[in-house]
Amino acid sequence: MKIPKKVYAAFLFVLMTAFSFNANAATVPLSCNWEFTYASDGAWGAYLNYSCNDNGVLAATKVVGVGAYAGQCSVSPQAGYTYSGSVCDPTILKYVADPQQPQSCGPNAGKEYGTILVGQYNPPPVNEIKAFCGACGYTNQVISSGANNAWIKVTCKN
Repeated sequence: MKIPKKVYAAFLFVLMTAFSFNANAATVPLSCNWEFTYASDGAWGAYLNYSCNDNGVLAATKVVGVGAYAGQCSVSPQAGYTYSGSVCDPTILKYVADPQQPQSCGPNAGKEYGTILVGQYNPPPVNEIKAFCGACGYTNQVISSGANNAWIKVTCKN
């Protein structure tokens, strides 16, 4: 099956965006004391809902099944948080500035890497962009998209 160019272009854009998001972030675990918030009843059992707060800010919620739903769990971290481990007993992690990040973003900070025609590259030139932009990473912006392709402007962060 051949993948349509439009779908491929959209996939590459999402991939490049993912590489630029949290490019210079580290995570630290939170000490969550999961606080019970409410129970929801079902015909075969119940779900217990809990929240984890980070200095008064909601960091994540989790739902734990009991009765016939025992062992069924889900976790929902808020923006700026993620988790590791099992969904029934997760460790909530907070994104923080990378302590190893150098003070300088390098000589190309704030400079434009260029405008890329997404369909021209397979795979996209992520390593080249990272090498050009340095430690602070990059952002990308869709300039235009056509029926089968997209132009993306890549700029180094500063």
